[in-house]
Amino acid sequence: MQHAIGEHALLADGRTAALVDPEGNIAWLCWPRIDSAPCLLSILDDVVGGCFRVAPSDPAAVVVERDYVPGTLILRTVWR
Repeated sequence: MQHAIGEHALLADGRTAALVDPEGNIAWLCWPRIDSAPCLLSILDDVVGGCFRVAPSDPAAVVVERDYVPGTLILRTVWR
């Protein structure tokens, strides 16, 4: 499922960065460096773009909170 760009969170470590959608899918990832070609790009094409999902195994789980820890790029996500 495609999400608006503003619904994605940015994760970065100074070498590379990823965009994570509200469902926990890493929808954009350039690896191993930020200037590398993307290896995951479902943000552009969710059929052939590929993604990696970080989420509970229970399909009924939903995100109830998602925010950054203040002053960091640590994304805190609470699932129920």
